[in-house]
Amino acid sequence: MVECYVAVIDVDGVLLRMGPEGSLEPRPLGLRVVEVLAGLGYRIHIHTGRPRRDRELVLSALKEAGLRLSRVACLRFRDRLVGEVEWKLLGIEEALESEGCVGEVHDDNPEVLASVRRLVGGGVLHWDDSCGLLYGYTAVPHCRRRL
Repeated sequence: MVECYVAVIDVDGVLLRMGPEGSLEPRPLGLRVVEVLAGLGYRIHIHTGRPRRDRELVLSALKEAGLRLSRVACLRFRDRLVGEVEWKLLGIEEALESEGCVGEVHDDNPEVLASVRRLVGGGVLHWDDSCGLLYGYTAVPHCRRRL
């Protein structure tokens, strides 16, 4: 199997979570995953189901959380009226087309991950809750386990 150093990562439930009164709070595990993968040479694609109008809010929250946006190859917001699963699949297809492969997908929606699995084959798919690994092995050292 050829190794693929491309990761597609969701925002809500992975990098950020809703706090009191609708504020966005960091999820340390998800942010750490980005740092570790980027440090290993992964190209990071962040694809969110949030609409484009939330761009500044999300960017501000990610910067405040300490995410170095210079480590992100692509930041994609929903620009069509399609469901979350369909939008995420479009994002994976875009990453596959631009990068040639996708090695890891981090999302908090098991339905999205189940749908994505057929596109990435042997890639790693995470339900990002305490390193919940659904398929494959992870490159992230503190999550190195298989279910």
